[in-house]
Amino acid sequence: MRILLVVVGTLVVLTGCGMDTSADVPTRSTAEPSTSTVDPAYAPAEESGASPPEPSANPPSAPETVELAETPSLPEGPYYPTDLDRPSDRDSNLLLLSGSPVVATGEPLLLRGQLLDVDGSAISGAVIEIWQADSQGIYLHPDDPRADARDPYFQSFGEATTDASGTWTFRTIRPAVYEDRPQHIHLKVRHGQREVLTTQIFFAGDPRIDRDPMLTELDRNLASVVVSAEPGTDDEGQQISEARHTLVVDLLP
Repeated sequence: MRILLVVVGTLVVLTGCGMDTSADVPTRSTAEPSTSTVDPAYAPAEESGASPPEPSANPPSAPETVELAETPSLPEGPYYPTDLDRPSDRDSNLLLLSGSPVVATGEPLLLRGQLLDVDGSAISGAVIEIWQADSQGIYLHPDDPRADARDPYFQSFGEATTDASGTWTFRTIRPAVYEDRPQHIHLKVRHGQREVLTTQIFFAGDPRIDRDPMLTELDRNLASVVVSAEPGTDDEGQQISEARHTLVVDLLP
């Protein structure tokens, strides 16, 4: 009886002291498992939701084609050489006849140019003819009253064929004054079987230009037939005056 009371008392004492009699009993954790984190490197890309750009309401227009002004036609004149008058040497070097050791007298001139269509494209394979007075103002033509006194070493007439870029070149002289007209060179352009232009070119600074009746009619187009002769060097390194000129023609029939 005394032993039973002791045991009961001991239990009462232990319970009152708040001892956890289940301290040695393992318990299950009630914490929620952690959520795993996805490596951003492998995360699916977010959709931007941006709509594709709208087409421009005013798309850029194609550049307009600029039409060049045609080189004005000018009279052929009375001294265009006939087939019988033209020299057998008709190349682009009027300073030296084939087989002759003597160079023509006068101020040497390198005349370079380009032949263009009105749309700005180069014209290849066209034949450019020039004819002019010599250093005394005399033409190679039987109707020139001073024909017998002309420079026999000056070719007077020449031809050049335009290359792929429409370029043409002549070696000639700056012509002397003829009948008080401005110094000028006659040109004719042939393309295939067609004669597409006959004109003349003049030299800037010549005071006769302002009083030439033929030129006063050109008005604003006068600049298109005037060249400036400047000191230059030819392809062989020789000092020579040089002038450049652009011819514009319309090849449409």
